[in-house]
Amino acid sequence: MKFLRKNILSVVVVFASLFLILALVYNTFVPTIVVFILGVIAFLSLTIGIKMFPKTLKIVVTVIFVSISGFLFYTQYSAERVINYTETETSIITFVVMKDSNMKTIDDAKGATFGSSQTMDSLTETFLVDQLNTKIGNYTWESVTDDQSNMELLYSGEVDILVLDNSMRDYLLELDPEFETRTKIIWTVEKSTIKEVIVKEVDIAKKPFIVLISGIDIAGSINLRSRSDVNILMVVNPLTNKILTISIPRDTYTPLGCKTGKYDKLTHSGIYGVNCTVKTIENLLGIDINYYVRVNFTSLTKLIDVTGNINVYSKYSFTTEDGTHFNSGMNSMNSAEALTFSRERHAFESGDIQRGLNQQEVIKGIINKLLTPSTFTKIEGIIKAVGNSVDTNITTDDLSKLIKKQINNNKAWDITTSNLSGVAAMKPTYSMGSRLLYVMIPSQTSLVQVKQNIETFMKIAN
Repeated sequence: MKFLRKNILSVVVVFASLFLILALVYNTFVPTIVVFILGVIAFLSLTIGIKMFPKTLKIVVTVIFVSISGFLFYTQYSAERVINYTETETSIITFVVMKDSNMKTIDDAKGATFGSSQTMDSLTETFLVDQLNTKIGNYTWESVTDDQSNMELLYSGEVDILVLDNSMRDYLLELDPEFETRTKIIWTVEKSTIKEVIVKEVDIAKKPFIVLISGIDIAGSINLRSRSDVNILMVVNPLTNKILTISIPRDTYTPLGCKTGKYDKLTHSGIYGVNCTVKTIENLLGIDINYYVRVNFTSLTKLIDVTGNINVYSKYSFTTEDGTHFNSGMNSMNSAEALTFSRERHAFESGDIQRGLNQQEVIKGIINKLLTPSTFTKIEGIIKAVGNSVDTNITTDDLSKLIKKQINNNKAWDITTSNLSGVAAMKPTYSMGSRLLYVMIPSQTSLVQVKQNIETFMKIAN
């Protein structure tokens, strides 16, 4: 004990040095050269410093080592909280009856006729049938062409209960704004599906890669299946420090990647899971998408409440229906303005195409803001804003490689925006059956141009 009291500062330096070495091993974001320098300093403190350092220097070294170690542990822990990968996706199925129905719960549905859309996933349908067999036993299951027909059969009394995937509820509300007031829900079932691993890993610090940003706009968990309303490809070339973003309109009419030969709007691919959206775009453009980032776009803009206003470029001067005005050129936007800017399409002749371009500008503004040094002091706020609103198959280790490279060269990124264009048409879709919906048929000229742009940005040479 006497020896320990006499050498207490040396013991503290030893523990502080070991703590720093452990932090350097744990943190995957620190550049190799920094790890080497700090590791050498920690080693010298262990071997030489405990004997040769004067008392004051030992105290200073201990404080510095503990501070650096704490920062390294915290930044790694924070990154792991932001980067989430959900192994499952959840579909919410509601059982809907007319408002004046005597049925109050599913237990009252014995002998009832259930109407289910033929576009419902077969595994989900089998799961629901098994649940009903267990709960009520006696019932009739009718397979109906689509949800619109199913709703009409409910209204006419030909089916007693409409079985509705909740991701399609908004479409029924578009058809009948009084759908919610005319009906009630007597049972809700959640069906979880394990996602297929579709990541195509590359060394993202050394090779170009493609990321799909799939944006949803719903309340609730990020793992809920929902329409993919924002679809932006990011072609990232870490060798040239260039990024190409490509907006693909939600109404793009193309075969679904998970339903061979079935044409639908791109946005509807999200109903069948994010993997379906990835495969649909891969087939459309003839590319491999390495990673995806699925975000709740409303929550993403809440980042701006934490980081402060972002600067966003607007091609046009326009005023939205709620009176918000944007000037042509750069605009400083808070979170509410950025969300309004991202959603607006009626003010533009090109409608959804310009909305997609505007969404890219908002993302660019957020990226530029996040790259500013002041962001590091707001990590906790950023985590609270987006921690439960992001699902991605990019791993922390993958991302750390790119961050290390960025820290090493500190070079600005050159971001180019573009879009896929086409012509408007009215077509039937797989998810909504024979009902004619507004769609955008991709222009072959635009498709060729987009593919050429991707190929150009993916070139390895500087």
